[in-house]
Parts: sequence; structure tokens; C-alpha cells
Amino acid sequence: MKSQGFLLAYVVIGFALIFLLFNFQARVLKAREDINEISKLYSKIVSNVIDESFFILRLFNLPTEFLNLSKIEHDILSLTFILNYTKNA
Repeated sequence: MKSQGFLLAYVVIGFALIFLLFNFQARVLKAREDINEISKLYSKIVSNVIDESFFILRLFNLPTEFLNLSKIEHDILSLTFILNYTKNA
């Protein structure tokens, strides 16, 4: 009888641990989704800020060195600005 009681206790504890593991795993996946969503929003905000800064510099015909960009970043932003301007025109 004692061994059946211990066996039942082990089974209950095993199911509880499995439940906790799946619950924890679900929370981790939700947290990863939230982090991905936050990083997408952050990159969108940064992109918009750089686009607006670049637009203002172009509007007043100022050199883009104010943004402290590398040559490749400058070229990419120039092409992006031209594409956005022609798309919106």
C-alpha cells in the first residue's frame, strides 16, 4: 500500500512539473513575440527619425554629415529618399 501511495505521489508531482514546464515555455514564447514586436517598432521609429532628419537636411540643402553616417549609409538614405519622394509625387 505504501508503494502505491508513493507511486501516486510521483505521478501527481510528474504531471505538475510537466504542467509547469509547458506553462513556462508558453510564457517564454509570448515574451519572445513581445520582444520581436518591440524591436520592430523601435527600428521603425529609428528609421522614421533618420528619414525625417535626412528630409530636413535636404530641404535646407545642408550637408548630410550632420547625421554622422558612413558613405554606404549615406548612399542608402539618398536612394531611399529619392524613391520615397518619387513614390509620393
